[in-house]
Amino acid sequence: MFGWFRRSRPPTPALSLDQLVARGRALNADFARRRSAALSPERRRHIRRLIDEGFIRPRGGTEE
Repeated sequence: MFGWFRRSRPPTPALSLDQLVARGRALNADFARRRSAALSPERRRHIRRLIDEGFIRPRGGTEE
């Protein structure tokens, strides 16, 4: 029923590994920021510091 919609969209360009990693980091940081809203203020500051320093990485990231 919705096959016409799928066919009408142009194919999405393949993302490079760097783009995928950057997208994963951004999504993960966004999730951590929203999750931290339920935590205490000092824990929230700690999590934000980790995000800003780049220590929070996407799950399953195997980069060294």
